[in-house]
Amino acid sequence: MQPRYNLLFREIEHDLFPLCEDLGVGVIIYNPLAGGLLTGKHRREAPPAENTRFAVAGYYKDRYWNEACFDAVERLGGYLKQRGKSLTHAAIAWTLSQRPVTSTIVGATSAEQLRDTLKGVEIDLNEEELEECNRVWYELPRVRDPRLALR
Repeated sequence: MQPRYNLLFREIEHDLFPLCEDLGVGVIIYNPLAGGLLTGKHRREAPPAENTRFAVAGYYKDRYWNEACFDAVERLGGYLKQRGKSLTHAAIAWTLSQRPVTSTIVGATSAEQLRDTLKGVEIDLNEEELEECNRVWYELPRVRDPRLALR
């Protein structure tokens, strides 16, 4: 199974994850950094940089470019920074800690970006940090637009 999954989009946990576990099907997720929003590099007050997913693929902007997601990213990024951890690395580590995720597909535009992103497999999140990551999803308002909610 290869679904979209990240700290800002967890719709698959209640149906696909249990099904995959029951059937012994591995889950290789994509979009673990929410198109780059979970790197903390994007700013709500500035338009998306050229050649980013948000500038090129309109549905990324529809999915994530909103006040609630920016608030969540800023809050979680600040929390992790106080603990000496990168938001990017924590987002990858969090996805890999979820059952039944077996792997994640990361996108990168340079070798340097890929090397940095892969550091997410080297960190561990403690229970408090995992709970703070979970809080992001629990506090996000639910998308009411069926074009986006299930995509």
